[in-house]
Amino acid sequence: MTIQHIKQFLEKNGAPLAWLRVQLRLLPHFNKRGFFLHSMNEKEELDDELIELIDQVLEEIYHLKLA
Repeated sequence: MTIQHIKQFLEKNGAPLAWLRVQLRLLPHFNKRGFFLHSMNEKEELDDELIELIDQVLEEIYHLKLA
């Protein structure tokens, strides 16, 4: 799953700043994998563990599950 896919999902189902909120909450996890706020490529594939963490944050904050 790509960052672009998640952002599109959040634009349709979440709040306007949902992706930024997810990024900030999981910043240490993104940084460990070489993703940084200033240089995230929307076409990057995310690993399963990071997708699971994103899903947990979305559930906790917005009561959403990734489609």
